[in-house]
Amino acid sequence: MNYVYAYNQFAYDDSLTLVEVNIQFSNLGLAYGKIADGTLQGRLLNRLVVSDTLGKNADTISWISVVEEPSQDADAMMMMGSRSLAVKPGVYKAQVFYQDLGNRSRKDSITFLLPVRSFAGDALQVSDIEVVTQSMPSTDTANQFYKNGYMVLPNVTSVIAPPSLTLDSYVEVYNADKLPGSEYKLQYALATSEKKVFYHKEVTFPRPPHGTAISLNTTPLDSMPNGVYYVIVRAFPATGAKRGDTAIVYHAFTLHNPDRTYELAMGSGKSGATATAISQRNSVTEIDPIYSGLNNAELDLEYAKARYIATDNEKQMWESLSGVEAKERFLSNFWAARDDSPDTPENENREAYYSLVEEARVQYAAPLAKHGWDSDRGRVLLQYGKPDGVERHVQDNNKKPYEIWSYNKLTYDFVFVDRTQTGLYKLVHSTAPREIHHDNWLEDYTLLNKNWDN
Repeated sequence: MNYVYAYNQFAYDDSLTLVEVNIQFSNLGLAYGKIADGTLQGRLLNRLVVSDTLGKNADTISWISVVEEPSQDADAMMMMGSRSLAVKPGVYKAQVFYQDLGNRSRKDSITFLLPVRSFAGDALQVSDIEVVTQSMPSTDTANQFYKNGYMVLPNVTSVIAPPSLTLDSYVEVYNADKLPGSEYKLQYALATSEKKVFYHKEVTFPRPPHGTAISLNTTPLDSMPNGVYYVIVRAFPATGAKRGDTAIVYHAFTLHNPDRTYELAMGSGKSGATATAISQRNSVTEIDPIYSGLNNAELDLEYAKARYIATDNEKQMWESLSGVEAKERFLSNFWAARDDSPDTPENENREAYYSLVEEARVQYAAPLAKHGWDSDRGRVLLQYGKPDGVERHVQDNNKKPYEIWSYNKLTYDFVFVDRTQTGLYKLVHSTAPREIHHDNWLEDYTLLNKNWDN
């Protein structure tokens, strides 16, 4: 029957939280029987029971999903249902039960702990992230998938697969109308299964006059390899944000992308075969002439230049490689996967990247970073591109030389300081995720402060 369930939590009022349960099952898994008009129907009983951890004081919702018998040659269809239950915040014992009413011996259940969040108070808050297959404006309030002016069809499994390789999500934002200023922001991010963020975008919304604000978001995933990821949503004021003004939630999803698979980086000798995430359409069977004939140290140097834009999977794969041929194939596939025009002899993305490598070598080489691209400024240049603006402070009173790089679209700043006055600028502060963060860097780091030398 392939019965699957998922639940999401939304604000109901200051004392209750709405637990929404969505279910999905295959129509080919039911036993069908005749009803009064002679047609064949399948009927599936669904039940959610929520009780205290001792199994007492239970709240129950039940409903029957009615399905017409499919034709003999019909493909399976996934049927869906949705119901909601308002309960007080706390930790509960929950049971999902289903039974085929055409063959009552076919039944099953699962019991699990259900922690229910509180949405009470005036602080900025965000509902659970609901991964959806489709959402559209609607006035059909009687429909089980209706929410706040939209028909929202859930993706119960949170699996993204062809033909639509996009992550569509629905969230509700609460108390944004109580924020200062006229706007608030939502940041959408994607992270690996280790919760390391590799993509994010910010969207600014006008402050709602009252009530709940709705956000529907679509993120294309067609360039990402198969795997388990997290989508993260963070809400915060556009101006004057304080620590308590930020709300953050996350949700796991699985991507099946047939155009991005784990190909083999064929090793030599006893190194074995190692997987690397590359595009099938751009995968190569021969070694790129750029890497052919390089020795082991030279191949390591080529990877060192490129590692700043490597995925976590690619970094792990490189560490497992041994042998020249395996490394040649890895690098060939690494750049083939980043070639937007594989039918042309040039790889424009690789050429643009190596122009930045050369720029870093010329401008940022120092005694302790002889290549330039292996310095902090070189790494940021290669990972984030050229900054939109650079503030250079070479001879400020009581301060050693420092630079502030600004990326306007990303809203990131990077601060580099020449602590040793040898031309090696170290990164001491940034507003970018997963970078060093030190708001008081200017106050702490002066010529009279020993921190300059740490």
